[in-house]
Amino acid sequence: MSSTIAASPDLPPLLAHTPTLLEPLSAALLALPPSLGLSYALFLPLATILLRTTTTLPIMLWQRKRTRKFAEVVMPLIRQAQQTASLEVRDESRRKGKSYEEYLSAFTARTKAEAKRLIREHRANPRLTLLLPPLLHIPIFITMTLVLRNAADRSLAAVSLIPDSPAALASYSDAALVHLHHFAATPFLWCESLVLPDPYMALPLAVGLAALTNVEVSAANRERVTADALASADARGADWQKNVTSGVVARSGPNISVAAKRRMAIDRARRESEKTKEKGGIMTFVMRAGALLFIPFAAMSPSAVCVYWLSSQLFTLAQNVVFHAMDRRREAALLRAPTA
Repeated sequence: MSSTIAASPDLPPLLAHTPTLLEPLSAALLALPPSLGLSYALFLPLATILLRTTTTLPIMLWQRKRTRKFAEVVMPLIRQAQQTASLEVRDESRRKGKSYEEYLSAFTARTKAEAKRLIREHRANPRLTLLLPPLLHIPIFITMTLVLRNAADRSLAAVSLIPDSPAALASYSDAALVHLHHFAATPFLWCESLVLPDPYMALPLAVGLAALTNVEVSAANRERVTADALASADARGADWQKNVTSGVVARSGPNISVAAKRRMAIDRARRESEKTKEKGGIMTFVMRAGALLFIPFAAMSPSAVCVYWLSSQLFTLAQNVVFHAMDRRREAALLRAPTA
């Protein structure tokens, strides 16, 4: 049998072109549920859970491990290096009669170099930790969406060929035709068919709501981390930045006292934390807009695509809730642990 179908005005566009990589993938996907004795309506959420568990969950666990390593191992070393640098650069500035502004410039350059060295030494690059999970998840998400859409479109096209162009069905095996027809005839809850959009907009709204809930849960976790950073800004500033100003010859003006310089250092730490919070707010706004954009796209998509999107969003939500509970339990255990 020919692997292509010649272009004809009687054929739906999807069947009048050379098959792409998506078609064998969608054919393989449609062949799985019958071989497993499952309906397509049950197979889609189960397959989504299995896919996420074997692909994105391990990389999220890897990200959490690296994030904890950075926070518990690398950051204390960076702070220790800051304290050492503050004393050494302070003494050097005092010997050379440098101003506070000159000291800050030298101190900042020294601490940045030390931080880069420690991050490289412990293989804890935060950018790689942040970017790798979405770089893995997004291609999988897009590929599955395109494969399901292709399966839905081909099912509709095959059904429409029966009364119009039976000869065109010669390019399909009997098993493939059976899969396409079963897929087209499978309902999902109130949806008449998995290959048609949800006429009541319930699935698109559920997808958007689940995506928005995930954004809010992630934003709450980021705000908690930022709040902890803001709460410790004064302590950190008083701890190591007091060494910055002590003994440094001030040339920036006779009215700037050591206490004022300490306050400047503390304010600088707070401004850095506030900038982080502001960036997080911008990211949350963009992610909220993206979550709401799911709704119109889902409204125009086959119900099968909506089921995949909703299952994936609910998996992410459950994952975030479990991770949040694990973090809270770990924090509580650390608080209860006896201190030396």
